[in-house]
Amino acid sequence: MTVSITGFITARLEEDHYRAYQAQGLLGTPTPWWTWRHLRNRFGTSITRADAQHIGHHGPARVLREVEAKRHILADHSTPHTVVDGFCTECGREVDKNHHGGDWCSWHGDHACPTVRSLAAAWSDHEDYNTDWSAT
Repeated sequence: MTVSITGFITARLEEDHYRAYQAQGLLGTPTPWWTWRHLRNRFGTSITRADAQHIGHHGPARVLREVEAKRHILADHSTPHTVVDGFCTECGREVDKNHHGGDWCSWHGDHACPTVRSLAAAWSDHEDYNTDWSAT
């Protein structure tokens, strides 16, 4: 099944939201008191000090904020935008009137502007990622 780039990103954000929400319930309200000793006592001796710092820095609350921010970015870049005086009203890109018809910017929607392609790249190792979406 072929999925659009916006559909792909939306699905990944839902997964991230669900996992962070579940982790938040498991760990309680994440706060700066997450320490190596606390996490080691909670999850066992396999966790290193570096692991604890990483977990504390990328805790569930931060992931939930990132999901919300990425949803806003995707919403801003996922529909065609109008063109005024040859420039897209959303991204500011110059639009070739002969190529795009002059009344909308094709860098949005499923044509995927570089911003949307960059969002998708975070999940480039996912089985549903389409390499045609590469930001480069």
